[in-house]
Amino acid sequence: MYNLYDEDLYHTITDEFNNFSRENNLDIELDLVLFSNKNVSSKNEYISIIESNLRKISNSFDLVAFDSVYSKLFSSNLLNIEGKLFNDTNHINMYFSNETYSLCTYSNQWFGLPLFLNYKVLYSNKNFLKNYNEEIPETWDELIIIAKKILEKENNNLIGYNGFFPDNENAVFSLFEYIYSFRDNTTSPFPEITDKIVVNALQKLIHIKNEISTENIFKADERYNEVLLDSKSIIFSNSWSNYKNDDYFVSKLPGKTKGISGSSYSELIIGISKKNSSDNINAALRVLEFFTSENVQKEIIIKKYKLFSAIKNIYSDEEICLIIDCELIKSIQSVTEPIYLIQNYNNYSKKVTKLLYNFFSGSTTADKLLTDIDDITRIYYYSLNIPIGLIMFIISLIIFFIVIGSIIALFIERFKKYFKFLSLDLWIIYSLASLLYISSEMIYFWELTPLKCEISHAIMIMGSCLYFIPILHKLITNFPRKTRFSEYIKYHKYLYITIIISFQGILNIILLILSSYTVMNVMVENDKNFGLCMTFHPLANAIAQIQVLFNLLLYSCSCILVFFEWNITETYKDIRALTVILCVDGITQFLLTVVVFTNIRNYIVYYTLHIGINLLYVIMNHIYMFVIRIWIENKNKKANEEEVFIKELVKFNSPTTYIINSSSIQTSDSCPSNNSKAKSINNRSIGLLDLHFAKAQNE
Repeated sequence: MYNLYDEDLYHTITDEFNNFSRENNLDIELDLVLFSNKNVSSKNEYISIIESNLRKISNSFDLVAFDSVYSKLFSSNLLNIEGKLFNDTNHINMYFSNETYSLCTYSNQWFGLPLFLNYKVLYSNKNFLKNYNEEIPETWDELIIIAKKILEKENNNLIGYNGFFPDNENAVFSLFEYIYSFRDNTTSPFPEITDKIVVNALQKLIHIKNEISTENIFKADERYNEVLLDSKSIIFSNSWSNYKNDDYFVSKLPGKTKGISGSSYSELIIGISKKNSSDNINAALRVLEFFTSENVQKEIIIKKYKLFSAIKNIYSDEEICLIIDCELIKSIQSVTEPIYLIQNYNNYSKKVTKLLYNFFSGSTTADKLLTDIDDITRIYYYSLNIPIGLIMFIISLIIFFIVIGSIIALFIERFKKYFKFLSLDLWIIYSLASLLYISSEMIYFWELTPLKCEISHAIMIMGSCLYFIPILHKLITNFPRKTRFSEYIKYHKYLYITIIISFQGILNIILLILSSYTVMNVMVENDKNFGLCMTFHPLANAIAQIQVLFNLLLYSCSCILVFFEWNITETYKDIRALTVILCVDGITQFLLTVVVFTNIRNYIVYYTLHIGINLLYVIMNHIYMFVIRIWIENKNKKANEEEVFIKELVKFNSPTTYIINSSSIQTSDSCPSNNSKAKSINNRSIGLLDLHFAKAQNE
């Protein structure tokens, strides 16, 4: 454990347990490894040692003790103790409170219990308050008035208030408890960080600094604050409750109005490594149960070291209340959010402290400070609130309804001649693919969740698959040389469709059962944080890759068959349209891969590119096939008719008679003449180029 209090405390409870073990024949010997500035350079080094140790398969420590600000960092590697203690139900219930539950649970599982509890409180100089007949302040305005009055009379180096914003995590504690003290009533939650209430609170904080303190005092470290307290050269001091000095009244911190307050709290949590052997786990559970027993909490934590216990019912014991101020701890309004939701608290506190110091120096405004603090942890989502997001959403909807509208064309008689390439049911499957693909991108709007990630992956994979099912079916059945396989696919169309859809569908169901997707938060320095859909499950990764490779196989087969059927007269124009689509498909999927694997650190750029590229994919696969292709064919048809008319007109007016070969009146877009004799493929072995130049399917 790291020494967060008197070193003697840890030796005492270790010796007490070893005595208890010998008296009860537990055959357990507890060894204490104490980290302090004597053997590690900083608390960060201690945190690094514990973190790496907990991740090892075989670790050096059976139990670890740590500051509660690192709960989220360590919790996933600690044993769930619920149901494993000797007197489990009553023992854990003793500690149940909003404070302890928020710090000692992870995913509703108890990973440890607190050895002791520490609060931020107000120390008021007894001598000055008595001399000037003043009461302990309950509001910030009262604190300013009293401190100003005393400072004006004393006229020396006396400090009115310390603020307690040193260059470490205590600055964040002080900031958030101060903000919490400005809420409207005792039941109000922690204010939204960018709320006007918080802006007003910070303006009041600057007023406090300017009136009864200085910037340097506000930023002074813990040691200097103790010097001020010990020398009695401060009127009011914000500090932790484990500081003991009879020259000061100890009370809850002031608030905006009477009855409202806010205090940060900290616990020294003891947890057990989940990678211990079963014997060591059982021994560690006995140690934890002993340290957190009501007897040890009363006799050692409270009576001997005057610390607060996290067992709330202790403060109804009259004997205990003669030793510590029970009314004080009952009156404290502790702030539980948002400090303890931070994964990397060290990094977070450094950023907040730096921003706060800029505010103290006057180089930034309260609004800018709060926005910047909010940006450190806020996860931004692609939404309609940003202009480009609204534009992409509208475009997606337009394309979605164009796809729906284009399906109607399949049932209109005058358009049926343009859709002979596929049967009606295959065109509907093709259209459904477009709708699924658009829907998969719509999920990226607003907040991401693991379920939304899983659904997006499933419908995108299925959408891509449905694009190739109709195309591949037509290309197989239209192969220049009839084979048993092509004939089987031709007459078992629905079996072919069912097999392919079932393959991808079953894999999608497995992924949903595995619940493998998670939202990984991308934390961006000096920019907006955002979430990405990720899966770190080995099996899920393998399945997802199989799905992608399967669709790639369908795409590759389509490309190969297009080459073989390039000159088939019946599908001449359709094959060329399909070639354009397949080329753009390849380009868009390549671009999408680049976007996914490029380290894009701007969420607007990332999702705009992601959605835009996939919409282009839909446009080329559906709108080109249903709309643009038909428009081009009609335009070329009119151009051809005009060209024929002009040639006939020239022939009629010419004094010389020309014999015009009708086969020469062809544009680059026209298909080979149906009057020419179609080449057939005989049953002997043929080459690839023979298939490519074949103009009809052999019988």
